[in-house]
Amino acid sequence: MDEILGTHRLRVDSENFAAGPVERIINRWNKALVSLVYAVPDPRTGDQVMCALQMADGVQFVPDEFTAFLDAQPDLGTKWRPRFVRVVDQVPTTASNKVAKTSLRREGWASSNPVFWRSGTETTYRLLDERQRDAFAQEFADHGRTTLLPA
Repeated sequence: MDEILGTHRLRVDSENFAAGPVERIINRWNKALVSLVYAVPDPRTGDQVMCALQMADGVQFVPDEFTAFLDAQPDLGTKWRPRFVRVVDQVPTTASNKVAKTSLRREGWASSNPVFWRSGTETTYRLLDERQRDAFAQEFADHGRTTLLPA
């Protein structure tokens, strides 16, 4: 319902918040042309924060630069830092040229685009590999939540 009204809500560690304020913070980063923030399932309960970044022309995503940018944002809530970062060539849009987060959420971190992730309370991002994808799948299985795994 929130998405129909134009606001996407997340629930991370029992904290509810809207994606919009997080997007506005990430959009301050001059290396990204567009950022989209959305929920992906947590293996135990609730959501994790994921963002898709369309980088500015000629700019490559450098995880340490993104970490430094986020660290410098005093208004970034403690639960707002993305756990996953997907780097896209072009953000998906609908036929009416509106941003289409549904496909991004559905794919989650199971994407052909580069996806970076951070573990727990760490702030450093690293490239997500098959070994880690398998570990995520196992964690979902351990908690009986495999139906929530990305497509």
